[in-house]
Amino acid sequence: VDALGGESQIVLTSERTEDGRFIVDGEVVGEVSSKSLAQWRSVPDAIINRLDGKVDYQAKFGINRSQKGQVDLEVNSSLMGLSSRLPSPFMKLEEDSAPFELSLKVFQSETLLAFDIEEMLYGTLLLKDAEIQSGRFSLFDKLVPEDAMQQGVSFSGQLQDFNWMDWSLVIDDLAGSADRDAQVSLMLPDWVRSLDLLVDKVDINAENQLHNMKLVYSRNQEGSPLTLTSDELNFVLRDAATLPDL
Repeated sequence: VDALGGESQIVLTSERTEDGRFIVDGEVVGEVSSKSLAQWRSVPDAIINRLDGKVDYQAKFGINRSQKGQVDLEVNSSLMGLSSRLPSPFMKLEEDSAPFELSLKVFQSETLLAFDIEEMLYGTLLLKDAEIQSGRFSLFDKLVPEDAMQQGVSFSGQLQDFNWMDWSLVIDDLAGSADRDAQVSLMLPDWVRSLDLLVDKVDINAENQLHNMKLVYSRNQEGSPLTLTSDELNFVLRDAATLPDL
């Protein structure tokens, strides 16, 4: 099968169980183009233009295997062959390995996705009728299992360094492709539950740095304040009705 800029081989098997389920299992091996895959998922051009290369992958799926009507999919890849010119921490050379695992479960109107890029990014996401219900994303810290999924999505993690000058080029490209007539909002989407991000050092320019910068937000906190602090500054953005209160 030729798809997404590469070639894949699929092996299918099937069986009928005693309870009447018709099970289909599949194993897939192949390669995909990073640009083609990103375009298929409607990733912004500012990101696509900084990706190159092809990656090998292995996948297996089952239809009706776990239960009638459920689809399970697992994908694994070393991501070797992918190069990324995004700034740190997402810069990557094609010869570098970054083991990637993805698990997808679809049952009726619900989709549960879990993934990790080893020692970099970890995430889970639950959707119902294509609407975000719950999720967690963590940068560099593995997710600790929870007894129950909470409403909304949380973002957490810690970085040693963040170079604003490097990332400003990406942000400018993203802004250039956005609708300039669209109304700018400082409000976070309703599906964001919390932010808890810490950066040890932020390079603003060649002469200025921020240290121990922390971005914190909780929708459950009164006023839903978005707080940005560092050793050098403190900043709070509060939701006062429909307008921000600084």
